[in-house]
Amino acid sequence: MAYHKYRKLSNIPPAWAALLAGRLLFFAGALTNREAGVSWAVRKAAGREEAIMRGKKKKMSQAMAFIVLFGVVSLFSDMTHEGASSIRGAYLALLGASAGTIGFISGLGELVGYSMRYVFGRLTDKSKRYWPMTVVGYVLDVLAVPALALVGEHGWIWACALLVIQRMGKAIKKPAKDTIMSFAASQEGVGKSFGIQEVLDQLGAFLGPVLLYVVMLLKTDGIPTYHFAHAVDDHLMRTTHVVRGDEWIASVPLHLQLFKLLGFRPVKYAHIAPILKEENGGKRKLSKRKDPEAAVTYYDQMGIPAAAVNEYMMTIANSNFEDWRRANPTADLADFPFNLKKMSVSGALFDMAKLTDVSKTVISKMTAQEVFDLAHAWADRHQPELAALFDSDPAYAVAVLSIDRGGKKPRKDIAKWSDLADYISYFYDQTFTPCYDLTGNANPALAVQVLEQYKDLVDTADDKDTWFAKIKALCPQVGCTPNVKEYKQDPTAFKGHVGDVSTVIRVALTGRTNTPDLHAILALLGQETAQARLNAALAHYKEEYHG
Repeated sequence: MAYHKYRKLSNIPPAWAALLAGRLLFFAGALTNREAGVSWAVRKAAGREEAIMRGKKKKMSQAMAFIVLFGVVSLFSDMTHEGASSIRGAYLALLGASAGTIGFISGLGELVGYSMRYVFGRLTDKSKRYWPMTVVGYVLDVLAVPALALVGEHGWIWACALLVIQRMGKAIKKPAKDTIMSFAASQEGVGKSFGIQEVLDQLGAFLGPVLLYVVMLLKTDGIPTYHFAHAVDDHLMRTTHVVRGDEWIASVPLHLQLFKLLGFRPVKYAHIAPILKEENGGKRKLSKRKDPEAAVTYYDQMGIPAAAVNEYMMTIANSNFEDWRRANPTADLADFPFNLKKMSVSGALFDMAKLTDVSKTVISKMTAQEVFDLAHAWADRHQPELAALFDSDPAYAVAVLSIDRGGKKPRKDIAKWSDLADYISYFYDQTFTPCYDLTGNANPALAVQVLEQYKDLVDTADDKDTWFAKIKALCPQVGCTPNVKEYKQDPTAFKGHVGDVSTVIRVALTGRTNTPDLHAILALLGQETAQARLNAALAHYKEEYHG
């Protein structure tokens, strides 16, 4: 897309063109000075040069080797300094410094860098400690720049201090360095020696920003990095704000510089702490390469609705979301006043158990038709058997999903669509698996008594009051009480209570001890299916009790 945007010189952004032109002009001036210096040195040393045999190569003297090596050190020093200077303004702005502050600090740094040279120059003359002063200056100059990367968010004051320290280092080293250079230059020619120094200095000043630009564009394998893709893609997609992990803070100056060089309007950034995961008793950043939880497909495969994932993510995104949700239980998620300042600065912990609980709540608030539609779409992709059940009788499936749905306290049995196959299995003969395990006071002996009576009383057409009245009337006939409180007052007087009688019937019909409303289940199963399951359960308990 944008890889060939600046093939023509006329398309180069003005700022970049000015930088290139300025550097080329400087090289031309430096080379001119160098030639003048060489001519002067040649004239001065004419007598000595005549003594050298024509055609014989002149070996580099120790003084010239020193000058060149010192120039190489200056080259790398200027690469560091000028590379950092090219993004200094953007970096300080990122850390919270105003435009006025950036201008003031830039001017203060230059003032310190030049005015303090007089002070340290006099100190160097008096102490004669040229090398210690040079080394100290280089150390401050070179180390202050990478130290900028260690400055935390909103730490612009520390960054400004480091910039002033860097300029102070330059002020300390410059007089001592130039004095040392003068000793060597006196042997090789002053003009030539300082010409070499200036060429290497300015070469470093040129290469620093250029290499920084190249690093932003290419990886070691020559493929454009995320940095370049970020600038181009977000510009083409008209992105205005980018929210990403705080590990990208250090890259912001590069990105802003890249936007500027490409002539694009920069985006605004928000950097947040990463989501964490517990592992081996500790915590680490959730990794998109190592952890399936970091991929959207993970939740889709499990059948967790997108609405549930979004709801959970908001609970870890803003600390006040859950209070807002309690106060606004039916409000749309988009109505929440999200605030970046309410995000955790230390990183939220991913909790699958809490996500499951949130998903149960979200699904419980859906209508039966919404559950059917979303679950059916998921089953088409991931569980064809469930989709086939739904397709066999959609109206029946919606009726099944309607049980105990709605009202002030809806049941929360379903956490994800993959739970549905088991949840509705006892409603279909082809998926029903009998299980006759009993709980509480219910036992095989009591089950035989209850089922022998109830199989003749069951009528799936009964309304709920009639149905429950039959069960209560059955209790005394099997030695149980229809009143739970009465049982608690004297448990030894009864075999059980109405709840135990209901458990026997529930297990016989569904194979479970915990289900939604039993009367609604019975009505959907129908008379024939209910009768058949009651008879099968009775036969099982008779064999177990008498066997």
